[in-house]
Amino acid sequence: MFASVALAYVFLIWYAVIITVALLGYLCIRKTFRTPPLPTGDLKDLEPVTIIRPIKGIDPELNSCLELSFLQNYPRDKLQILFCVYEASDPAIPILQSLVQKYPEIDAHILVSEPGTDYYGPNPKVNNLAKGFLRASHDLLWIMDLNVWASPNVLANLVLAMANNTNCGKVGSSTGRPVKLVHHVPLALALDGARSGRGSLLDEMFLFTSHSKFYVSLNNLAIAPCVNGKSNLYRRSELDYAVSRIPYEECAFFHEDSVRLDAMRISGKGPGHLIEFFAKYIGEDNMIAIALWEYCHGRTALTGDLVVQPLMSRDQSNSIGEYINRRVRWLRVRKYMVKAATLVEPSTESIICGIIGTLAVSKLLWGQTFNIIFFLFHMVCWFMCDTLQYGIWVDNIHGSRHEPHWLHNIAPLTREWLVEDAHSQLGGLDIVISNAGWTKYITYDRLDELDDEVWDKCFQANIKTHFYLFRAAKKIFDANLESGTFIVTSSLAGRIVYGSSMPYAVSKAGLIHLVRFLAQALSVRVHAVCPGILLTEWGKLFPPERNERAIERSPIKKLADVDETAAEFVFLCKLSTSTGTTVGIDGGLLA
Repeated sequence: MFASVALAYVFLIWYAVIITVALLGYLCIRKTFRTPPLPTGDLKDLEPVTIIRPIKGIDPELNSCLELSFLQNYPRDKLQILFCVYEASDPAIPILQSLVQKYPEIDAHILVSEPGTDYYGPNPKVNNLAKGFLRASHDLLWIMDLNVWASPNVLANLVLAMANNTNCGKVGSSTGRPVKLVHHVPLALALDGARSGRGSLLDEMFLFTSHSKFYVSLNNLAIAPCVNGKSNLYRRSELDYAVSRIPYEECAFFHEDSVRLDAMRISGKGPGHLIEFFAKYIGEDNMIAIALWEYCHGRTALTGDLVVQPLMSRDQSNSIGEYINRRVRWLRVRKYMVKAATLVEPSTESIICGIIGTLAVSKLLWGQTFNIIFFLFHMVCWFMCDTLQYGIWVDNIHGSRHEPHWLHNIAPLTREWLVEDAHSQLGGLDIVISNAGWTKYITYDRLDELDDEVWDKCFQANIKTHFYLFRAAKKIFDANLESGTFIVTSSLAGRIVYGSSMPYAVSKAGLIHLVRFLAQALSVRVHAVCPGILLTEWGKLFPPERNERAIERSPIKKLADVDETAAEFVFLCKLSTSTGTTVGIDGGLLA
């Protein structure tokens, strides 16, 4: 009895730790990453940078991923771009040549290894990068994989974070360590949905959700470096110094005699060569971060930016099995670098974490083995957090205003992922509440402020988003015995001249009409709830006199109530013989 209670307390403590770390990551993402940051100050004062891109083969959307290096909002005379190619027969070389010719004002070069040279260990990326480190004209290096895209302000933000010693926009850190490496949150996008293979969808889901929240949180906690090598900025001189100190300073990660002797041998080759030391490690990115952490006493930092890798299966073989194999392979590699972190990593996944927490709470609070209600509550909360987080990443990507064509439709493309993830985590899907919306407060007489951006955002969020979500949900509903219920949040503004702006009201009217079409043409039960002003965080931002006028217009002298509106959604979900309903919760303003 005592042993089981003690174990329950251990589980509870660990559950609290995981939830806290996850929540800290989510809150930071919500605060820092919703909009990509704009560089501050005079860019002419920024330090010169060499961008090194290791190249091997042709990946999806390679041209746009590589061209971003030339499109950076950075002084042209302070930019050098080096494309490192291992073989002269690499099929990507014509693409590289066209980019170099397209931007002659930028100092860009293609470096190709001579046959039989540039082999320093089993890591092909480091072998390829080594010649770039020697050829680089500048000390500050931005190492970026060939298959990721980033916005044009990324480099300036990287350099500013390094120069100003900031992490996620904040100066300094609780550890007192200076920033020695700046990196990015990595995301991935399956370009053609399920046709990319289910493995691509799982990669996309993992990076948009669990991985990113823990990646951000662990970076901010700064207990140890946690770095993905898709996009890293650091100084060549500091990396050289870190490797040169390995033979003389004790470190748990570089303690073997053979490793220390190798560091001493490579240090003797002179500046620029010391990247060769990391060719022995398959996970060179994290080992570089550890070296800078241990020997330069630095820390890693994030900006409010991200990088996106486009995924597409060429041979339809990107299966779930291959996704699992990739995860297993990297776990095997990582256990040699950070064994403790690798052992606890499975408990950060939603289901395992939920099982641990449910076992603990069930035993300590209710004397049960496993309370399924608490487990479902945990899963629903986790799913809601992931869904909100997904929206933040999409906002960040679109916020760059310079995304390539393959990112234009990221929101519609990933509706299927949202529905499939909900279906898998909840064990079924019978009801979808589509509560998306966007507006900007503009009085009706300010016509000059109603530009294309306002109209497009209103129609995208207030009509098209609901349609795409419905289309994705219908595939699940069609497999249900009783189909499903789909309810949208429209507005009183869609029924009368009312609301925060003209585009908002017109788009909400369009949403009501969309509901009528969907209800007539399809077997799904579809409804629209149309509340008036709700005193949510958004509603409280309205001028007080506006809300007072709404109360005066109401026959019952009341505004719409949040709880009553929620109850209306619940009521509609219970109806099995009703569809196409438009329900107002507006204090009688439509009466």
